[in-house]
Amino acid sequence: GMFITEAIRTSLGAGLLSAAALPVWSRLSGVRRTQWLNNQMRFWLAFGLALCFIMMLTASLIVRLIGPGADAGILAGAAVTLRYAALAVPGLFLQALLAVPSQAGGSYVLPGLASLIFNLPAVTYLACCGKDAQPAPLCLCFAGGSVAAAVVLLPGLKAAGWRPLIAAGHF
Repeated sequence: GMFITEAIRTSLGAGLLSAAALPVWSRLSGVRRTQWLNNQMRFWLAFGLALCFIMMLTASLIVRLIGPGADAGILAGAAVTLRYAALAVPGLFLQALLAVPSQAGGSYVLPGLASLIFNLPAVTYLACCGKDAQPAPLCLCFAGGSVAAAVVLLPGLKAAGWRPLIAAGHF
């Protein structure tokens, strides 16, 4: 679970989503920028939730494809872990998108803090439980960390001029 969530976070934050969104954000200004970001937030949250549910529904198939010939007990445990790991996906999409305004402004403090916050619950759990740590609670720590990381990025959005649709009177 730890490797799956970290792989998704890294590819989104340092890769595809951020790289694609950065030039669009930089070209826009004012209300158009706010509208674009609000639309992107809705889309990527919905997409992340859909991907989460797909991963949860197909976890057994995915682990069988990745680990053909593995013991049935190991595959069953891996499928459970993957289902829990999938819960982090929506927050990871938001974290990648919400880091864009800070990155576009040349500030990497909040995105860096968000990365720390993403990992902090899991690291704390592992430090407290040690060898007794279990995959499901660890994945739940990553899910909570993904949401907390997205929340940490909100001040950077506000500083970049973003306002939610309701506050902007567009709702």
